[in-house]
Amino acid sequence: MLVMRGQSVLMDQGLRSLVDAVVMLRQAESEKSETLREKASETLEKNQKWTLMDELKDRNGGECLLTKKMERFRLVPVLNTILAKRYGKNKVKGHYLNGEDPKFNYSLIEKGIKAKGKVVYHVRGRVGHQDFVMVPRNVDKANLRIRMLNGKKRLKAKMTKGQDGNIYVHTDSRLKLTDQLTLEITNGQNENAAVVIINHNTRK
Repeated sequence: MLVMRGQSVLMDQGLRSLVDAVVMLRQAESEKSETLREKASETLEKNQKWTLMDELKDRNGGECLLTKKMERFRLVPVLNTILAKRYGKNKVKGHYLNGEDPKFNYSLIEKGIKAKGKVVYHVRGRVGHQDFVMVPRNVDKANLRIRMLNGKKRLKAKMTKGQDGNIYVHTDSRLKLTDQLTLEITNGQNENAAVVIINHNTRK
């Protein structure tokens, strides 16, 4: 059940900056604006508490490559460039690209979901209340349904669809390190859709 509000009141400054940067990338792609794209990259560079959520692997066969025909953010190349600068490497390997890493409070990734498809991700290494933001690339056509589980049991969460087209999720209960959080995202569109997933692992 989605509650219609302007935005989530639960977001802290770190999460808000990531959402703002991704929304800027969405606008940059729509307007073909390199200026906005650079501004989004600068916003992401200033926030040192995120990493790439590269551990997400679809368990349902609903994911499609971002090279398929669809509007997209082109987020991952931006993140890889920033991470390469951060670590002084030409190519960043997987051990820097995992939202389970306790050094980071935030993680994000862009995913493609097939038309009428559903992706199922196990999100491990999360502790405490969790905040997720799903940012669709095409707000006008977006038709995303979100479901969260802890093991096989549905996890209670507040879900807010903002006027900005994003879906904000906050878990009611605290997760333990041994819990298995499962995130299901269904794309109700008749075409492939790109979505950015942002997580705040609060540990609180």
